[in-house]
Amino acid sequence: MAAGWGRELDALMASVRPRFGRAEPRRHAETYVRGLLSDLARKNAWTFATLAGARDPTSMQRMLNAARWDTDGVRDDVRRWVVHRFGDWNRGTLVVDEVRFPKIGSSSVGVHRLFAPGSLRAVDAQVAVFLAYVSPRGRVLVDRDLYLPEEWLADRARVRRLGVPDEVTYSAPDELAIRMLERTFEAHGPTAWVAAGESLTASGRLQAWLQERGQPHALAVPAETVIPIRDGAQVEAGRLTDAVPASAWIRTEPASRYHDPDERWAMIRHTGSAEQGLLIRRSPALPTGSGFYQCRYPSDAGLVELVRAARSATAVQDAVGWANENIGLDHYQVRRYDAWYRHMTLCLLAGAVVAAALLEP
Repeated sequence: MAAGWGRELDALMASVRPRFGRAEPRRHAETYVRGLLSDLARKNAWTFATLAGARDPTSMQRMLNAARWDTDGVRDDVRRWVVHRFGDWNRGTLVVDEVRFPKIGSSSVGVHRLFAPGSLRAVDAQVAVFLAYVSPRGRVLVDRDLYLPEEWLADRARVRRLGVPDEVTYSAPDELAIRMLERTFEAHGPTAWVAAGESLTASGRLQAWLQERGQPHALAVPAETVIPIRDGAQVEAGRLTDAVPASAWIRTEPASRYHDPDERWAMIRHTGSAEQGLLIRRSPALPTGSGFYQCRYPSDAGLVELVRAARSATAVQDAVGWANENIGLDHYQVRRYDAWYRHMTLCLLAGAVVAAALLEP
């Protein structure tokens, strides 16, 4: 864990203090965050209570399940603090993606049976959508929403018992992503780019919403996505890779050690549009050898800038993977809807603290 996070934690906790009506839940929330930032192997209400010298986890559980504090207000304060600390909003990228949390049993809110990616094996899992902010200074998770399947919401008695408000109605994961982007734009205005993982782009709703706003974007899409080419013809993206001439592929410097130094990129512009196209990534590190991104871009954006935006599409998966390993994002043992949001919100806060501590002076 990064050194010097104590100072950053003090600053961020000071900014969220008004969201807690009483001192007790605020103290317990800070203890919870300090537990997330600790070296504990397992991070949950029991271990945090032990770390704080309490005899049992009652106070931690009350803070998650029953205490009165403004969870979404804390989320908004964390996002605002991140934007201020990481700056460069006009060059930044907002990234949305879907994340699955495997769960044993189906008693936790939203758990349902679904197939593991690329497999015929079904697992029980919760599905969430996260928003990350990526700037030249770093990447930070800044929002979260839990997906509730229609069959869950049809059983109103069940969801009420688990703390789901009556006003919550069905929203598909891509609709949750749009909602997160909407509230971020309302708070801070548009940013340079929006990127998204492939799981959120199949319906086309996210791209249509971004197009309507004129928002530049780089959205990972499946190989089966139909692309307009010439004379009104359309073709699946996966069939275009071999049609790109050798001279059109470029190599860019890897943005980090996670990027393949042998990857190549090419752009196929959409018919009738000078500012829309399909960006293709060719890399031996990809399972199928190629990746595809539907793009809308400013007229002065070069291919290197487009590649930078497209590479950001993995930011949520990368940040969640880090948070699972380092701050216990997936260690939660909560069943209620409100407790899930509170755990995730405090994880956003803890992740922002670490990211800020890593910034160069």
